Amino acid sequence: MTVVLQTCAQEDKHGTLTREKPKMKTIIAAVVLVLACVAGTSYAQENKESEIRAIQAQLNLIQQQQQSVYQEFQMILELQRQTLSQGDRFLINYDDVVRNREDREFRSNQYATEMNNSYIRHRDLEEQKGPLIQRLNELMQQR
Repeated sequence: MTVVLQTCAQEDKHGTLTREKPKMKTIIAAVVLVLACVAGTSYAQENKESEIRAIQAQLNLIQQQQQSVYQEFQMILELQRQTLSQGDRFLINYDDVVRNREDREFRSNQYATEMNNSYIRHRDLEEQKGPLIQRLNELMQQR
């Protein structure tokens, strides 16, 4: 920023032009203006940096939640696999075999529902990240 200080030309009693020195109030006003601009720029930069840190913290939290949901999904998937691989090896009574198969099918369906819910939760978290990443990219470009 360029600050121009004006000086006034006056004729002295001999008819020669002399310059009048800038008034102290003008100089002080110019200095205050420059300091205000510098402080404003510094404040804006600090504000951007704090927003960047906040967005990064939110993204980290969402990433941790996604990781937790994914681990939960993996555990449920393994439970479903074990349930489906269990057989009717030692059951002799037909009613016990039917009941065991129905129980396995019921548990397998419950696991499938839980996995679907985990997938939906993971997808929702991913959608939450979208606007945050976009804003973070905007702030990084403004640096």
